[in-house]
Amino acid sequence: MMRGMVQTMTSHPRDLTADPSSVEDLIRLAGGPTGIERASAKFATVSQHYRPVSHWAVQKWRRNGIPDEHWSVIIGLTGVGPDVIYRANEALRLNSAGTHRVAS
Repeated sequence: MMRGMVQTMTSHPRDLTADPSSVEDLIRLAGGPTGIERASAKFATVSQHYRPVSHWAVQKWRRNGIPDEHWSVIIGLTGVGPDVIYRANEALRLNSAGTHRVAS
């Protein structure tokens, strides 16, 4: 039911011919940080248990991944499944782990 509520917030169809492979792709597909912030605020008005996300918090997703509590908004905006978000988060974390290793 939540997905349907979020999907009604989008005003244009998404091209879903290929799954996005990164968190950056998902953010772009969802309308960027500002689009996600707007949709999140609308979703918060229909769900008492959801806290909206700010534009600046979405910027951090590029570094930390998309938090679980915001997946329903991303799914509604993009039409991708949770498995796509999970894989994008995992790829980001694996990449980050490889670039932040401490030299010994």
